[in-house]
Amino acid sequence: MKQTYQTRIEVTPEQESIVEQYGTLHGQCERSLFAETIAKGIRPESVKSAYLKRLNITARQFNAVCRLPKGEVQTIKALRKDRLTALKRKVKK
Repeated sequence: MKQTYQTRIEVTPEQESIVEQYGTLHGQCERSLFAETIAKGIRPESVKSAYLKRLNITARQFNAVCRLPKGEVQTIKALRKDRLTALKRKVKK
């Protein structure tokens, strides 16, 4: 039997604003990193120091931002292979 637990925290409007601002920054970093590197075939790690300075973030924050776009690309590549295999089977029939 599976059980699910939830934790609901109570935050002040000021704390909520801080978390919201951080989420916005994280999303902007992620999208710009993808557009400036992965979409162009450049390794994100090659721009790490520039991003740390430009966005005033830590190396851990950069690594967290970097992880999702890289994972998405790997997923798309894997799905592409599966789709090609399926299409080749259809063509042979």
